Amino acid sequence: MQAQALQPNHFAHLFGGMVVEDALKKAEGWNLKSRVCHPLDCPNRSKRSADLAKFDASIDNDLDEETAAEE
Repeated sequence: MQAQALQPNHFAHLFGGMVVEDALKKAEGWNLKSRVCHPLDCPNRSKRSADLAKFDASIDNDLDEETAAEE
């Protein structure tokens, strides 16, 4: 009979409170700044190039024409 290789338990840290507490104590000294980015919430259209805007408009127009032709 072959011995099975041990698989790491990826959820072990959820049950070991001391491991989590130790990690939090170490992390306190890192002084990391948190930042939340939402790039799709409000796109900055002022930085778009004129060529890109023209290309986007042409695709939108093509889709509108195809949709109208199918109806």
